[in-house]
Amino acid sequence: MAGPDLSAPDGPASGGSEHQTETDEVIPILTANLRPNGEKLLRAAIEIIDQGGVEALRVEHLVRQVGLTIPEIYRQFGSRQELVNAVQAERYVRSIAETRQLLDLVSEGASDAEEFRIMVNQVMWESLRPERLDNLWRRVNVLGSAYANHEMLDTISEIARTQHRAMVEVLQNARQRGWISAEADVAGAYSWFVAMVFGRVMAKLERRSPLYSERWTLAIMDVVNQELFGRNTPAVSEVSRPLPGSEKTAKP
Repeated sequence: MAGPDLSAPDGPASGGSEHQTETDEVIPILTANLRPNGEKLLRAAIEIIDQGGVEALRVEHLVRQVGLTIPEIYRQFGSRQELVNAVQAERYVRSIAETRQLLDLVSEGASDAEEFRIMVNQVMWESLRPERLDNLWRRVNVLGSAYANHEMLDTISEIARTQHRAMVEVLQNARQRGWISAEADVAGAYSWFVAMVFGRVMAKLERRSPLYSERWTLAIMDVVNQELFGRNTPAVSEVSRPLPGSEKTAKP
């Protein structure tokens, strides 16, 4: 089985994506309220944490890397911990932006119920590819960091809730058009799929987990198909077509 040839990024597309998500508004400090030096610090800190974890973020090394001084960190973020909170929130936003961009393409690109079903299967197949593990591990890492930090946990939880509402809205709009079963629990189907994606991340800790086989990928997709499109609707077994407009989310 060939997956779709989507070149979606691990985070928001560069050059101004047409698919702005609600999550962009959850933590405006990361974009609108940051001055240039703050953005420079945030980008560099994200790179450091991506590569070495939170413990690798040392303020003296950070300011040296970007050509600033330590007081600038406190002017921009208040403290090292608040900088870490901002970095982790931004990393989480980037990790979920890709899926929303793909589903937006489905919502805008489908012309009928069958095309919508095929494109939903393309998104699921793409989301379950082993090559997406780095992006998912980033999300797991952020959640782990937030567990003992109530302020960060509140921020990440709000981002996750906003993402959930946005994704469910796309599916509800499709149901209103008659493309999804009227009896479908769209919120439950989306939540279950997310849980399966996270479960595969943890299963990767097993060296030869069978969950990354085509058989189990289709099994996960089958459950979602049956909930959204009817009890006798299996997963699309061939989803090799790229999503229309997927080049908009391609990496430069």
